[in-house]
Parts: sequence; C-alpha cells; structure tokens
Amino acid sequence: MAVNVADTNAQPGSLAANGASLLTFGKMYAVLSTKKVFLVSIVVSAAGSVVCAVAKTSPVFIVGRVLAGLGCAGMQVGTTLLTASIMPLHKRPFYGGIMGTGETLAVMAGPLVAGGIAQSVGWPWCFWINLPVDAILFVALVFLVTEKRADSKARCWLIRLEDLGELDLPGGFLIAGGTACLLLGLNSAGTSNSWTEAVVLAPILVSVAVFVVAAVDQHKKMDRATFPTRLLKNRHFVTNLVWLWTQAGSQIPTSYYVSGHHWSCVLAVPRPSSLQYFPIWIQGLATESVLQASIGILPTLGASIVGTIASGILAWAVHYLPPGTIAGTAVMAVGSGLLYSLRPDSSRPVWMGFGAVFGLGNGFTTQQVAVGAQAELDEKDFPAGMSALAVVRNVSAAIFIAVNHSVFMGRLSRLSSVVPGFSPASATNINRRYLQSRVSPENFPLALDIFNDALTRMFLVSMGLGIAGFLIAFFLPWTSLKKPEAGTDASDELDLVEPVVRQPPWNWDHDTGPCQIHYRHTIALERGHREGASQDDSEKWESKTPEHSRQRCVSL
Repeated sequence: MAVNVADTNAQPGSLAANGASLLTFGKMYAVLSTKKVFLVSIVVSAAGSVVCAVAKTSPVFIVGRVLAGLGCAGMQVGTTLLTASIMPLHKRPFYGGIMGTGETLAVMAGPLVAGGIAQSVGWPWCFWINLPVDAILFVALVFLVTEKRADSKARCWLIRLEDLGELDLPGGFLIAGGTACLLLGLNSAGTSNSWTEAVVLAPILVSVAVFVVAAVDQHKKMDRATFPTRLLKNRHFVTNLVWLWTQAGSQIPTSYYVSGHHWSCVLAVPRPSSLQYFPIWIQGLATESVLQASIGILPTLGASIVGTIASGILAWAVHYLPPGTIAGTAVMAVGSGLLYSLRPDSSRPVWMGFGAVFGLGNGFTTQQVAVGAQAELDEKDFPAGMSALAVVRNVSAAIFIAVNHSVFMGRLSRLSSVVPGFSPASATNINRRYLQSRVSPENFPLALDIFNDALTRMFLVSMGLGIAGFLIAFFLPWTSLKKPEAGTDASDELDLVEPVVRQPPWNWDHDTGPCQIHYRHTIALERGHREGASQDDSEKWESKTPEHSRQRCVSL
C-alpha cells in the first residue's frame, strides 16, 4: 500500500500529539533540565521527519507525523523558556521581534521551497531537509547555550524515580487525553462533517468529561500539578490568556490561509487539503497561478516582518507592551475588514495592499503575550504559564478554523442553485474557469458573487475577534519592562519607612492601651524595580500595642 501524504488521519495525529503534550512538556521543563528536554525534543522531531520520509504506507507516515508533533510541542514551549533564561525582561520584546522575523521569513519561504522540492526531487525531501536544520540547532544549543540551573537535575541526563513522581504523569495523561479528544473532534468538524454528527460530538463530549476530572485532580495537587490552578487567580495572567484567545482565533486561521501552508510548530491544522481561503480567493477569483499566488502574499508576510520588528522596538523604547498590543490588534481588525470587502473584480494592488495591512497588525501582536505573561509570573511558574499560553493558542485556532470552515461550507452551498450538480465537497476545485464552464453567462456574475461571499465571510469572523481583542487589550496590565537600576537588588520589593508614633485622639494610656501608628510605605510597582514614591494619600492608621509600635510594619 502506497503512502498517502494527504491522509486524513496524518494531520489530526500531529495535531493531537502537539496540542495534547504541551502542558506535559511544561511540567517536564519545570522538573528537569530545560536544555536537556529541548535537545530531546529536537531528536524526537528529527525522528518524526525521518519516519515520514521513509514511510511506504500511510500508517507509518501517521506515526512519523505524531512524532513530529511531539517534538514540535517540546520545542514550542522550550523556545520561550530558553529565551527567558538567556535574556533579561527588558530585552525580550526586542529579541522576540527578531525571533518573530525569523519565523515569518520561514513562513514566507515555506510554500515556495516546499513546492519546488516536491516538484523537482519528490515530497520525501520536504522531510529530509529538516534534518540538517535540526542538526545545526542541536549543535548550537549544546555548545552555545549554558544551563542556567546549576543543580543536580541540570547536570544529570537520567530521570530519577523522584523526578517521575514530580512529573504528575496521571494528571498529564488526563490533560493530554482531554486535549487530544477536543482537537480531534474539532478537526472532524472542520472538514466534511456536521457539528451534530457522532464523529464530532463524541470526542468533544468525552473531552469535557475528562477535563472536569482533570480540573479536580489538578486543584487537589496544587503546586505538584501539571498546571497549578492558582495561576488562574492571577487576573493579569488570565487577561493575557483571554486576549490571546481572541488574537489566535483571528490571526492563525487567516494567517494560515493567507500564507497557504502548514505552520507545523504552531498549529497542526486539520489536513493538507483544508481550504486556504486567501490563496483560493487569489487563484479562484483573481485567476492567478499557484506561483503567482505565493508571490502575491509576500507583501502580507513582509508587512508582518515590519510589524514584528516595530513592536519589539516600541516595547523596548517605552518599556510597556500594551501600546503595541492595542495598535496591532486595531490594525489587524481593520485589515480583516478590508479583506472582507474584497470583490471578484478587485485589482491586484488592492488585494495585496489589504493583505499587507492585516500582516502589519499580525506582526505587531505576534510576540506580545508571551513577554507580557512572563512579566506577571514568578520564574518558577514560567513553564506552566508558557505551556498554558500555547494550549490556548492552539485550541482557539482549532476552534475558529472549524467555525470558519463551517461558515464557508454553509455559504458555498448556495452555489447549488446556479451550478447544476454542485456539491460543497468539490470546493477545492473551484475557480473562475470552473464556474464559467458550469453556469450560463447570465448566471456567471451571480456564481462569482456567491463564491466570493463564502471566501470573504471568513475575514468577517476574524474582524469580529479582532475587535473583541482590541477592547480586551485595554485591560492588559501596564507592567514596566524597564531595566533595573545599577546596584538595585531585584528581590527587594518593599522600601519601608520607620513608622511615626502618634497619640490617639482619645486619652488612652500610651503604656497600657493601644496606640496608633502612622506610617507610610512605598511599594516597588514592578518586580525587580524600585520605583516607590511617597504615598501621602495612602496614609493609614492601624491599632497596635506599644510593643508593635517599636517595630517596622507595613500594610499592603
């Protein structure tokens, strides 16, 4: 049996493996050596590429995709953690912008390089080409990155029995199982199945039940859990999660469809043949070839690079993330609205310009939430926090890809009224020539309008999410990223002033009765900084005994 690279189970397997293992990898990074776990992730990803390249049957190919998904999950979480361990907080936006630029360049080159390789030397080389890249990354990590932790876990390659207990394997299994069921159900809904079919409902309902059990389990285990539920009490962190939910739902489906290829380490989307709306719009309505469509999205990706770099520079200059987040989310919502306004007769400069506007906003928001969450979490919570961000990003994108596809298929079904024998299942073969050959000249404009409406309706969903994200962005915390002053102890968060003892307004004996302590306190507003100021308007009175009156005290 020959391998089918478009196997309907290959991408869901990668999707489930990637999304389901993110929180488990977060726990592994918290317990074990960050560098060692990242190196193992590289090896697993490379092994998946080898299995896919040599696969002769579809089941073997699926196994390779699952391994690649696992490796990508480890690298996805580990990249953020390694960056946080190497770069101080005030430099992370700038260098995060550089990293985002590299990712965008890879996205830009991906469709062209992969298409050229597949046509010239065959599809297996799309996987073989990963090996030298993985090898370079592996060697660079071994020799250039120093493990921050100096404890025995950082020096040891073996997993000890006590480490296995700290990994919370039962909790990780529950979370992984629930996430896998959810993503597989969403994948089925995003392809050719109705939301009411058992193949969609059953996995989703199972995932809900598993998540309930997992939530109780994680809450009982507290800090030993794969995901400490106390992080959900941090309203600033939760605000970042909610904003990311809208941003990922708006950005990833549209960006995926704009770029026209698979972001394997960000989201393993439903299947290689899933509809890619902007390229389909270009190829179907602008009568462009595949190569011309790939060239046509370059302004979108180029603008994304500009936005990524600009957002890093802006955050580095003003020491705050929300200005760039608010501006980027607004631009992305405007760009989605402009894409929604496209018509079958829109000119090339128009649709390229609209795509560039969306790309600019996309770039501005790419790296914001990771740095923002790091500023709100203790370092020991970074692994759980960063993996939670990755899960929210993946699940949100999976949900809205499925929603977009359902909307698309529903709107596209109206073509059956003008195209004899039309079925939405043939949507991947539709273009201007297809419609022209199937409908009468008088119905041709109507058919084009229906097809255009089905495609551009996706951008309306993106615009709605962008507007929601824009409003939520105003509630993001304005945590300073400013570099600590020289000689300042980053751990010293309170600057106390000796209390001033005053007699109460009533005549109580100062020696035996309670007295009133008048004090002022200054609070370091941001972690690692001393930006305290006299709080004249926050002077408070507190009843204390004479013994306490001779002590330093503070009320937060």
